Amino acid sequence: MRLLLAAALVAVPAFAHAATYEFHTTSNGHKTTSTTVLAPKALCVTTSGMSGAANGGKMIFVDNPPVIFYERAGKVERMDQARIEQMKQQLQAVTGGSPDIRKAMEAALAKVPPAQREIMRKQMEKSMGAMMPNKNGKPHERKFAATGKTKTVNGYKTTEYMVTDENGKKVGTAMLTPVSALPDGKALMGRIDSMLNLVKGLMSQLGMNGVTGNFMNLPKGLFPVAGKDFDEDGKVTQEMMLAKATSATPSDCKAPE
Repeated sequence: MRLLLAAALVAVPAFAHAATYEFHTTSNGHKTTSTTVLAPKALCVTTSGMSGAANGGKMIFVDNPPVIFYERAGKVERMDQARIEQMKQQLQAVTGGSPDIRKAMEAALAKVPPAQREIMRKQMEKSMGAMMPNKNGKPHERKFAATGKTKTVNGYKTTEYMVTDENGKKVGTAMLTPVSALPDGKALMGRIDSMLNLVKGLMSQLGMNGVTGNFMNLPKGLFPVAGKDFDEDGKVTQEMMLAKATSATPSDCKAPE
């Protein structure tokens, strides 16, 4: 998942929700496991199977006040408006005024020899991935269209959707099921939407408004149980599967003190 993410935030329910979702993802042959935990006051995502400090790292979203914490290798980083203000100042120092990541990238590329500049530009754009907007400066869009095909995936009745980008090109498929069929599915999607709204709001201030991912632009009331992403040539680059969903919540899903 790219987990891969301001707007009106969903309030913490008066009663305690609890759920744990385990996703298995294969990206270019590499397998990772992501565990998403919905706790009464937090949403925690832990990923294993990755290399370096990112392996076993945890992302924690708290929506009152809205903030994202990243726990990696014993260190905690905070992502909120205060952190964005720091990043804006750093970008302004590079660009001479505009806190725009693309302008900062171009400023850095201007120092690279012309013969290597285009290669570096492609590498930088690839590393930034879907965080960068498309060429006209607008966010990448994902549109879902039901194909009419149905299939039971891990016990869930799903409907197949074709996923296209803003140009109408097929970029993937998704097997979606009603959120009501999943443990605390409605509450989980509410928390995920709140987190995505926070991320989009923060990143847009840096010109990074191209966020996409498995949970972006989903049809209302539906949840991805499985999905595939395609590259420009139609080759499958990533496959995602909801391996397990339960009503249990580990006690360690909470904001760092």
